[in-house]
Amino acid sequence: MLVGLALGLGLLCLALAALGGIPRAVRLGRVARLGLAVIGLGLLAWGSLLPAPWLPPPPTSAEITFEALPDGTPISEERFLRGDEFESLGIRLAGAPESGYCAEGTAAAVRVAGRYGGVDFNFLTAADPHDIDRCNGVPVEITFTEPVRQIRLNFAGASQVYTLRAYGEADRLLGSAQAQAVFQGGTFEIAFASTRADIRRVTFGRELSITAIRQIAYER
Repeated sequence: MLVGLALGLGLLCLALAALGGIPRAVRLGRVARLGLAVIGLGLLAWGSLLPAPWLPPPPTSAEITFEALPDGTPISEERFLRGDEFESLGIRLAGAPESGYCAEGTAAAVRVAGRYGGVDFNFLTAADPHDIDRCNGVPVEITFTEPVRQIRLNFAGASQVYTLRAYGEADRLLGSAQAQAVFQGGTFEIAFASTRADIRRVTFGRELSITAIRQIAYER
């Protein structure tokens, strides 16, 4: 009701100014500006009454693989990722160099089955954004759109110990986990759990050893 009154008052002021209901000097000056101001306030008030656009809530848990994009489009060829392709599933992805080794390996990429010994599935890895064959031995960073309580990865790799590091508010290290992989030995699991949903991002890998993540699973 107040919105309608404000709009009506503003239109009345403009009409009076246009039709000569008040002296010309005032008509072209103060009242016209007043009318526009009142209409503007009315429109702002009306806009504030409109419902906010509905956005789907982030998932409370997910199990993400890299055989297809979230919309179901198969990933049949190797590709670099912008980083936000899986954002609808609650994650953003990037490469995370730890030192001067392959410092340019800042991109995430999906490599297809058959590109690494014994790996018969698509996998997430890091890469040089200009050469997908370079910097696969750099850790991957997984950033959550909303903090999570638990993260679990299924991966393949070299015969090395791989490390998962979890970070919270202000990039504080919450803790880490390690798992031994064996080259051509199938897949392995590594997990980290917090006492509450405060994990904002994780890094996973071992420098100089290929990162090959088959699945990312998390719970809030």
